[in-house]
Amino acid sequence: MTVSRRRLGVALAGLGLVGVASLALLPVERLLPEPLPAPVGALRLMSLINPALLVLLAAWIGTLLAPRVGLDAPALRSALAGVSPVPVLRRQARLAVWAGLGTGLLLAGYAIATGPLLQSLGTEAASRLQALTPPLTTRLLYGGVTEEILARWGVMTLAAWTAWRILGRPARPPVGIYWFGIVAAALVFASAHLPFLFGVIGDPPVWMPLAAIAVNGVAGAVFGWLLWRLGLEAAMMAHVLAHVTAALAGLAAA
Repeated sequence: MTVSRRRLGVALAGLGLVGVASLALLPVERLLPEPLPAPVGALRLMSLINPALLVLLAAWIGTLLAPRVGLDAPALRSALAGVSPVPVLRRQARLAVWAGLGTGLLLAGYAIATGPLLQSLGTEAASRLQALTPPLTTRLLYGGVTEEILARWGVMTLAAWTAWRILGRPARPPVGIYWFGIVAAALVFASAHLPFLFGVIGDPPVWMPLAAIAVNGVAGAVFGWLLWRLGLEAAMMAHVLAHVTAALAGLAAA
C-alpha cells in the first residue's frame, strides 16, 4: 500500500510530540538553584524545546531512509492508507508481548538491586529521586513511543543506512547492517539514561552507570531487533509493556 513519506513522517512526528508534551509533568525546576530564573511553567515549556526538535529530526530521518534499508512502520502505514492495522498489530504482538515482559523484569531487577544504595544516600537524595522519577504516564508516552522514534526510527535507521552505503548499497542489505544499527542505537539509548542517574546521585559507584548501560542496552537491542523483524510498532509495544511490567514488579516488591 502506498502512503506518502510526508504523511508517514508527520504522523510519527505527531506521536513523538505527544510523548514530549508528557515531559511537562516532570519538575525540572528542582534541578535549578533558587531563585528560579523564570516561572515554573515557562521552565517546563522551555525544557520541551530540545526533545521536540530531536523528535522532528528523527521522524524525518527515519521516514526518508527506512525504506532504503527495508525498515518500516507497517501498522501506521496501513492506518494512513485506510486499511485496518489490526492484523499487523496482532502479528507484531506475538513477540512484542514476550519481549516487553522480559525487558520489564530486567528493568525491575535493576531497580531492586540498586534500591539499597539509593536508600543509603539520605533523605535529600531520596527526595530528589522521588521528585525526578518520571510518572508512569511519561514513561509510557515518552519512553514507549517517543524514545522509539528517536532511538530506533532515527538513530538505528541512520546507522543501518550508513553501513549500507559504506558497503556499496547492495540490493539485498546484509544482516550485519541491521545489527550495526541495533547496537549503535542501543548504546545511544542506554547512555541517554546516565544524566538522570548522575543528576540524582551525583557521584555513583562505577558499577552503577555500567549496570545502567548494560540493562538499558539489552532492552534497546531487543527493541531494535523488533523494529528490524516486525516494524516500529512492535518496538513501541514492547517498550510500553516493559514500563508497565517494571512498575507492577516494583509495586509487588515494595
